[in-house]
Amino acid sequence: MVIEEHYLLSAGAEIIEYRPQEFIFYEGNLSSYYYQIIEGQIKLNNITEDGKEFIHNILSEGQCFGDMVLFLKQPYPMNAVALTACKIMRVCKQNFFAMLDVYPKLYQNLCLAMSHRVCCTLTMLHQYPAVNPSKDC
Repeated sequence: MVIEEHYLLSAGAEIIEYRPQEFIFYEGNLSSYYYQIIEGQIKLNNITEDGKEFIHNILSEGQCFGDMVLFLKQPYPMNAVALTACKIMRVCKQNFFAMLDVYPKLYQNLCLAMSHRVCCTLTMLHQYPAVNPSKDC
């Protein structure tokens, strides 16, 4: 879901530029912001203990990230890393929720978009179940 920039700016959004390979946030950091990409691409990933990268998603212009954990009050479960030069709008958690209170239709649209993402993820998991390495072949 794309929130129109004027809503985000009215909530005190700042625009931050990131260089390629620069971290936007790290796995384990407390969730503090709603992010929306203006330009560029980012990846959401985890790095395993043995240094392997697992890429969850690659996002581009108009897409948001970091929103789901704002509601859970939990740390980020993954990293967000700029793949290209990026311009990203971010709104601090308190201002983001205040904006949603003022514009309840945005709240409804955000819930709908998050529900859609979860549904798509579950559908993909069902279609491509993980391989069980302990199972005999």
